[in-house]
Amino acid sequence: METEPKCPYCQIPLVKFPAAKTKCKSCGQVFYVRTHPEKHIKVIVTISEAGVLQDQWEHVVTDSQLFRWLPLGGNFVLAGSAKPMIEKPDPAHDPAKAIELLSDLRSKHPDKSDRDIHWLLMNNLSEQFGHDYYSQKQLHFAMAIYLNTEGKNAFPELTIASKMELMAYKEMKTRGASIFTNAGCEKCKKINGLIFTIDHALNDMPLPNPDCAYILEKGHFPFCRCSWNPVF
Repeated sequence: METEPKCPYCQIPLVKFPAAKTKCKSCGQVFYVRTHPEKHIKVIVTISEAGVLQDQWEHVVTDSQLFRWLPLGGNFVLAGSAKPMIEKPDPAHDPAKAIELLSDLRSKHPDKSDRDIHWLLMNNLSEQFGHDYYSQKQLHFAMAIYLNTEGKNAFPELTIASKMELMAYKEMKTRGASIFTNAGCEKCKKINGLIFTIDHALNDMPLPNPDCAYILEKGHFPFCRCSWNPVF
């Protein structure tokens, strides 16, 4: 892999940095020009190195999608609270630490798919978040989205996300919680505003709504987007 204008096979200098696939006039080998996914510079590579960079770019694309969903790098304000749930970024919510962990997981498990590595990361984050219930809520909601994009039933993860949100309100000692329908389906609109004590809601778990018909992605399982608002 070369950053200077020379053949990656025979190392003979080139007249100029090539713009595309080129055949070396010295050794006859064909080399390629690619953008390095980490350094973001053009490099001249062999055919095998081009394959490695392609794999790395696929990781970048799938990782970027995952990181858009994860509760990392921000201050999260729980509804009804003027105080951020995360006052200062800590290692558990540091995107750089998560990226470092992701890289470490790939090194330890080179044979695992991106999907498997992503689930290892999310389960590791869940352990780190511990009793930070609102971060747990956001994380399990991200897990639910991940499953839904794969065409799988996300109901179990949405149930955990709902429970974590209720546990956050219980920790705040609210009197209860009301169902908030975020542009949901007609069946969810019928339960919008219903009020429960926290213990009652935790016992019955009315969210996610088992009758929800909202479709996040065409052809996939229904995905209930309802959440809770605190009642003080």
